[in-house]
Amino acid sequence: MDVILVPWPWYVGGALVAIIMLMLIILGKSFGFSSNFKTICSALGAGNSCDFFKYDWKARRWNLMFLIGALIGGVFQLIICLLIRFPKLVILRWSNYINLVLTVQERHMYWRLIYGSHIILFSILKMKNLIYIFLGVVFGIAMYKAVVASWFRIYEMFNFQSFHRYGFIATALLIGAVGLRLLKRYETKDIDGEKIVIQPKERSITRYLVGGILFGLGWALVGGCPGPIFVLLGAGVWSILIVIVFSLLGTYAYGLLKDNLPL
Repeated sequence: MDVILVPWPWYVGGALVAIIMLMLIILGKSFGFSSNFKTICSALGAGNSCDFFKYDWKARRWNLMFLIGALIGGVFQLIICLLIRFPKLVILRWSNYINLVLTVQERHMYWRLIYGSHIILFSILKMKNLIYIFLGVVFGIAMYKAVVASWFRIYEMFNFQSFHRYGFIATALLIGAVGLRLLKRYETKDIDGEKIVIQPKERSITRYLVGGILFGLGWALVGGCPGPIFVLLGAGVWSILIVIVFSLLGTYAYGLLKDNLPL
């Protein structure tokens, strides 16, 4: 019960994120939440006005499934919090809605829907994208339970007042690096039978330095990075919608200005 009620240590959250990253690599994918902004812009038709978004966004649909899973993970934590704080209120309101608001006929239809939901669940289990939703749910729960999505933890990190966030990042990096080394050493193949190849990043000190500074500024001001903000949205932090909207606008602006940037 304590696993549900109390926050998880930073090393548990870091380990889970590293394991999720390695599982995605084995599935033939790459871990990257920020790319969802480009995918969403493309899906919304940004490619009609900018070549940067002209690509088959459906090929990246798996990443959107991961995002949806992270949202569900946040929703799950919200429900748990409500049940812990107001157990009687939540249960009574739900039961009153079913018993008082619905008519007898509607009630029978409602329970029939619940009974038949196992058929829907069975169909969903056949979906290829279910594994990405599941990994996203685990990611969302890990972000929330390890208190990584908390603005206060990020504030502590940038003020060097706590080791929590640094420990989380260090754990994820250590386990991820060891895992990648083992995958390369044993020439592991992905789920499709293809040899796993990690594409090297383009070397550019200036590019990553400037980009890192801008990312850090946004991280500090907002109190969250691309992954946790969707988890917070699922957990009921509606104000984070402002951040998501402007992140999409910023992605679109980058697409328009990309060819004119000096870096």
